Amino acid sequence: MGVESDGVARLLRASTWELARFDWRKPVPQAWRHSYDVVSCHFFAESATNDETELVSFLEKLGDLGRPGATLLTSFICGSAGYAMQQREFPAFAVDQRSILGYLERAGLKLEDVEVRSVPSEDPASNPGSEGLLFVAGRLPG
Repeated sequence: MGVESDGVARLLRASTWELARFDWRKPVPQAWRHSYDVVSCHFFAESATNDETELVSFLEKLGDLGRPGATLLTSFICGSAGYAMQQREFPAFAVDQRSILGYLERAGLKLEDVEVRSVPSEDPASNPGSEGLLFVAGRLPG
C-alpha cells in the first residue's frame, strides 16, 4: 500500500487502541459505528461459522466499525472446513484466495488499494486441516 513498515509500526505504537468485545451475531453498537481508523480482524469470520450467510454478516460488521478511508487488515484460514482444539470440534467456512474478495464485496466492502497474499501450508501431507493462510489489506472507500 506504499507505506514503509517501520513508519506503520511507529504510528501504531504511538496510537491508542481498543479491543472491541461484542457478540458478532448482533449489530455493531451505535457508539462504535464508523469510529475506527484501522479495523483489524484475524482468523475470526471464517472460523466462527460454517454458514455462508453468517460469514457475510460477520464481514459486514468490519465495514460498520471503520470510518470512510479506514484501513482494513484481515487474516483468514484458507480452505478449512473445520478444526479441533483441545478435543473440541469447531466449524469453519472454506474461503480461499479466489473467493475472499467476492465475500467481502457481498458484505459491502469494496476495498480500495487492496492486497491479497496467501501463505500455503508448509507440509500439506501432514493434513493440517487447511490450505494455508490468507491475508487481505485495503482501505474502506472514502
